[in-house]
Amino acid sequence: MMELTVCGAVAPYNHLLGGKLVCMMMMSPRVVNDYRERYGGTVSIIASQMAGRPVTKDPDLAFLGTTSLYTDHSSQYNRVKLPKGTLEGQTAAISYEQLGRTEGFGSPNLSTETELGLAQIAEQASGFRNVNFVFGEGQSPKLRQLREGFTHLGLNQTNLLQHGAPRIIYGVPLVTNLKRVLLGVDAESCYGIDPQTVGAEEKIADHWMSRWLASRLDHSPALDAVAHSTPLTERVSRLIPDRPEPRSTQRQLMLKPAIGERNDMQSDTKADDRLQFIRLLYRNESAFSDHVSIGRLKELNIKTNLEEVVRKVVRTGGSVVITGNAGDGKTHAILLMKKDLKDADVVTDASELSSAEIVRRWQAARDEQKPFCIAINEGPLVDLVREFRGKHRWLEDIRAQLLRLVTYKPLEASSPDDEESWKPQKGETVILDLSHRRVLSPDLAGEIIDKLTDDHWYEACASEENSVINYNRRMLRSPVPRARMVKLLTTVGRAGAKITFREALAFVSYCIFSGKSREELKEAGYGEFSRYYWNAFEGEGAIFELLNRGIDPMKQTNPQVDEHLWRGTIDPSDFAGHAKLPVLQRNLDEVAEKEQRNFADEFTALKRRWYFEHVNGQLFDFSDANKLFAELQDTSIAMAIRLSRLISLINRWWNRGGDTKSDALRLWTRLSYQPRTRSQAMVSGLAVNRNRLRLYKPELAPVLRKAFGEQPASHLLLASADDPRFARLVVDPELLEGLIHGSLADGQNEVARRLGQFNDTLSQYGEKSPDVRTVDVVDPQSELRTTVVVDLINRRFDSAT
Repeated sequence: MMELTVCGAVAPYNHLLGGKLVCMMMMSPRVVNDYRERYGGTVSIIASQMAGRPVTKDPDLAFLGTTSLYTDHSSQYNRVKLPKGTLEGQTAAISYEQLGRTEGFGSPNLSTETELGLAQIAEQASGFRNVNFVFGEGQSPKLRQLREGFTHLGLNQTNLLQHGAPRIIYGVPLVTNLKRVLLGVDAESCYGIDPQTVGAEEKIADHWMSRWLASRLDHSPALDAVAHSTPLTERVSRLIPDRPEPRSTQRQLMLKPAIGERNDMQSDTKADDRLQFIRLLYRNESAFSDHVSIGRLKELNIKTNLEEVVRKVVRTGGSVVITGNAGDGKTHAILLMKKDLKDADVVTDASELSSAEIVRRWQAARDEQKPFCIAINEGPLVDLVREFRGKHRWLEDIRAQLLRLVTYKPLEASSPDDEESWKPQKGETVILDLSHRRVLSPDLAGEIIDKLTDDHWYEACASEENSVINYNRRMLRSPVPRARMVKLLTTVGRAGAKITFREALAFVSYCIFSGKSREELKEAGYGEFSRYYWNAFEGEGAIFELLNRGIDPMKQTNPQVDEHLWRGTIDPSDFAGHAKLPVLQRNLDEVAEKEQRNFADEFTALKRRWYFEHVNGQLFDFSDANKLFAELQDTSIAMAIRLSRLISLINRWWNRGGDTKSDALRLWTRLSYQPRTRSQAMVSGLAVNRNRLRLYKPELAPVLRKAFGEQPASHLLLASADDPRFARLVVDPELLEGLIHGSLADGQNEVARRLGQFNDTLSQYGEKSPDVRTVDVVDPQSELRTTVVVDLINRRFDSAT
């Protein structure tokens, strides 16, 4: 394996997407051959040290790894691919695949003197130098040295070294049998591109020119950037700002409010700023409430019951804790209500204060019988309660509320009626956890679309009747495309993933602007690839990733529709946007033959437009997991039938190919003969009868139901019929997907972790027969199995199969 640490194009080639060419060239046979030549016959330092003798390894490069430069997206690695057949003899497609994200650790920018001091502290405390910057010691010696120094100073190294900006991890399998090669199962690497291929680099360059460069040469801003690129303009020193003249603190304090007020007044009156604000929501540059004026937040605000609940609590002298995950809109909500909270002590951003300072202010507000309001992420809130509840007993009530925000009731139980509606109590503290708000519910998704397409944001381009921006946002306000977009987003919401308010805003912003400036979009003209129906599936982020799993209309085959769209035998008037952007009637086979190029992208755009605008446009949910999740919630089906289906799937996951009974859930003991290895055998002699299990649904606390309204269930619980608190399994589309298509033999993953934990905690409910017990023994890898019947009274084996 080889890690790419620097991979990109220097100016002016970066303006022509030269970085993607470099990425593609790293997948060429030339790199594989150079790697073999460079390391062939070289003694492996680490392996030799461990073996006590010289060890050489075959230098067959099978995998490339790298990380993105930015946190949320990677324009360079996105969609970089060599499709199968790009090169003569190429047997498989090769691409940069997103594998996950880093945890966000890195070396802080410290002075040389500070780093040297930390190294000396670590050496003095341990009596030896542990980090010597020698190959074989481990990765990132600088990071390890800083970690040791911080630890010996008694500082929390995680807080100091975790910068909170994780990077996307990409991998490039160069061989088709990657796992088997890395595990040492296969001795030979099966390359997707034969390393002996002649002229591979030229073919890759040709592919890059047709796929990326051709469109860039029609992009005026890119050509202008190349024309203005000179050695002087590209100097890094040009980007370093001049140091401002020092001014007295008193003068700065006097001028700051005046400057801030004047800038806010100017920005609020500029139509261009409004347009820019909506566009930058995609890059998260406009989505952080800390940096946005109150006036702009009010313009963006979507009215919900949340604000009314907060106002009622404060009017009765109570306190409010708004918590959740980053991006849920906590700071946004408090800033908008600051006028109503003038009599309260308000903390708009808990990350700016220490836990001790927060508790001090909170206690002071309680002593003065004054409302206290705070926006704080859930993790820091839990840490604060855990640290100070011994000294401040009232924090026990906060802890109890956190545990009661979601309760579970039998699936057949009726929904809460109006008698259980929430009313504020004088002086009480209320917790509002925004992570339980389903942003992609039909009502809220529609409100977000309406808010971001409202006319007042687009006054700067109101006269540009035929612009891409106006087409996109007006179509999204039209009844049919709007309804279809809401359907698309709610389909994503049913997948069970938690989407933040910030992510939803970013998605709609990209649909309108495709992440480009107004000037860049003007250059796009009437092209298909900046339209909302194309943009909805081409951005980067949580929603786009979920759409890419099969919800894209292009990935849903409809033979009759596809034939009509491809042959051009469609009626353009059936498309809602035909009057604004005419639908072309053309036989793509004939056009492709005439122009000698592939029209796959044009067909993709048309199929996506068909979904949003055609009278018969529809979206199928082909996910068996989503269908089963809906079936499990259908109370018109007997509970025994639903439980049987779920139990059967779980039994099959543990023992694929065995007898998947549905009347009882088998319990398994996993045996491993070596530490940290997969189970080599499994034994099952106990089962839990179906009648002792039940499905439960989550129910929000009354205050959350009042603030958020009715929320669709994101998961269910399979648990004991006696009490769901102890042995329980979270059942959601992710788990069901693993049960339907996976098994224990697939190895450790989130589904395996959940099922293993549930199996272990459920053992107390296992039924033990006093006379005879049937024991199953299974090897999960080979799927060999044996069933033994044990006579417990006579202490003998009655039979074995």
